[in-house]
Amino acid sequence: MHMPSSLPRIQWGLIAIIVIAKLALHIVANDGYGFHRDELLYLSLGRYPAWGYWSNPPMIGWISWLVQHIIGDSVASIRAVSTLAGCAVVVLAGLMAREIGGGRIAQTLAALAVAASPGFLRGSALFQPVIFDILNWTLLCWILLRYLRTGHLQYVIWWGIFFGLAFLNKYMVVFMLPALIPALILGGRRHVLWSVAALKAALWAALIIAPNIWWQYQHDWPVIAHMQGLSQNQLVNVQRLDFLTDQLVIHALGFLIWIPGLYWLLRGRTHPFSAAGWLYVFVIAILLLLKGKSYYSVGLYPMLMAAGGMWWEQRFRTPWVATALGVVLVGTLIPILPFALPVLQPDKMVAFSKKWATKAHFEAPLRWEDGLLHPLPQDYADMLGWDELARLADKAYAQAEDPAHTMIYGENYGQAGAVLILGGKHLPRPQSFADTFLLWADPHTDANALIYINDELGEDVAALFEKIQLIGQIEHPYARERGTSVYLLEQPRQPFAELWAARVREER
Repeated sequence: MHMPSSLPRIQWGLIAIIVIAKLALHIVANDGYGFHRDELLYLSLGRYPAWGYWSNPPMIGWISWLVQHIIGDSVASIRAVSTLAGCAVVVLAGLMAREIGGGRIAQTLAALAVAASPGFLRGSALFQPVIFDILNWTLLCWILLRYLRTGHLQYVIWWGIFFGLAFLNKYMVVFMLPALIPALILGGRRHVLWSVAALKAALWAALIIAPNIWWQYQHDWPVIAHMQGLSQNQLVNVQRLDFLTDQLVIHALGFLIWIPGLYWLLRGRTHPFSAAGWLYVFVIAILLLLKGKSYYSVGLYPMLMAAGGMWWEQRFRTPWVATALGVVLVGTLIPILPFALPVLQPDKMVAFSKKWATKAHFEAPLRWEDGLLHPLPQDYADMLGWDELARLADKAYAQAEDPAHTMIYGENYGQAGAVLILGGKHLPRPQSFADTFLLWADPHTDANALIYINDELGEDVAALFEKIQLIGQIEHPYARERGTSVYLLEQPRQPFAELWAARVREER
């Protein structure tokens, strides 16, 4: 196989222009939208950093803690971190193109294809583990390409180290392992599987993830309960054909880059990188088998974009072809940009989405996890109504007869997170049995009144109190939480402390 003797020059200037354009897009987005429900959870985790959480490894909590202590917890500040992570993915795409021998055209096309992809724009728009997961997968792919190019076993060890760190961000990275083994075998690198470097990589990875595994053991493996709930409530709605279709549409016309890139990698007759192509094939096969969500595979596409840039560069040396292809990528993004970034106000976004659904039959962005169609994309609806909810919680607390002995309870983590992050500093920490809030639920309380946040007041809860007041409800017409109500419940019919302690034991 041909091994590149020297690497082309890095096109920092062109990549920098693409990164600056991406930053500008993110800056103008989010007008009219607030925190996402998941962002409220991750900001809450940052208030109590630990070695694990109910549905997440610890990394997002640590990042959240750093962000809140260094630049604050505003919408702009936390999303700036996600945007910078997305920019790092763009840079790595260019570096991977260089790693496989690509020059100016390959590097620019790779970076531009990632920057202009709705999938990557959407992923880096919110402060979630998703964008850091994409960054970690991209980094692992870059290290893999460096090993495949040079054959130096030190990169195998580095791969194990960064795999361990990626595991601490999102458990989904484990899908890479069963895919990497056959990929290396088919790519002619089976010898590395029983090398000393592979053993060192495994030991480093185990050492890094061990504290989280120990935390899971101490807390009776909450990740298992989370995965069971995810499978029953969300993955059950995933259709395998939709998964494959989404792989084509999630990057818009980016498939003009990544499909030739996959072809270039798998041929492997004139280069040593075929194992990278097989890695993609086997990861997709695993996700199909397990009915994974469409975005689970996004972290592999920067590598394919890099290879696609190489394919185009080898066939069309003239920059005019690359320029025309770049114009096509950007030109395709502009009409669908509002689906990738919240650049339109909610009312305008509803009209925009309806137009695409009726005239172009493009309904995928409007299909939520429940499998039904809604006026707004789910992520956008999840960014509405939380300030309103926090104000209602403040109002309820102010009206309580005995605020010092009043508990606040939210039925889901978005409600509890809204109170914790957006509510007044004088409010007590909200209680909830959702996600990591369940682990924080204190069975011991001296409260004798309850501020109850839910979409309705159940008969079982109403029967516990003599005095019940409806303080208000979320009225934003497009909020996913529209109709969620805040109740002030006082004068319990039996000791509230005993009821609460029993309920906490039952939930745990």
